[in-house]
Amino acid sequence: DISDVKEESSAISIEDSSLEYIKNNNIKFIMPTKGTISSGYGAREVIFKDIDSYHTGLDIANKKGTDIVAATDGVVTKVANNKYNGNFIEITYKDIITKYAHMDSVSVKKGKEIKAGEKIGVMGETGYATGPHLHFEVVVNGIKIDPAKVLNL
Repeated sequence: DISDVKEESSAISIEDSSLEYIKNNNIKFIMPTKGTISSGYGAREVIFKDIDSYHTGLDIANKKGTDIVAATDGVVTKVANNKYNGNFIEITYKDIITKYAHMDSVSVKKGKEIKAGEKIGVMGETGYATGPHLHFEVVVNGIKIDPAKVLNL
């Protein structure tokens, strides 16, 4: 129906403006870890009954202990743990937040300045996870976007 089409085109234009912001500010992203993409961004089947099936990031699977690096420059603005994300961190650069979840361990502290490619921790299976992987999110001006689009996958 027409309201679905309007909603989808609105979401696409918001994502396009977020990608434009990244391009205009010449912000480069690198892969945060090595592995296999086990789940992309967007709608997927329900895995955990109390979690929305819309996947807001990119899952990269590999063995526990695989190094995770910062995808962009920035400052570590959050180091935390919760039942959903397990051990996770957020790195902020301008109006962009990158989130790294399900880590086995974190090797950076809040407030640390980070360069892209710098090790920030290792892959784990903490929180709601079905195996060792990194859940990687990109948020631009408060809007979650498909990380594959900035990683050129």
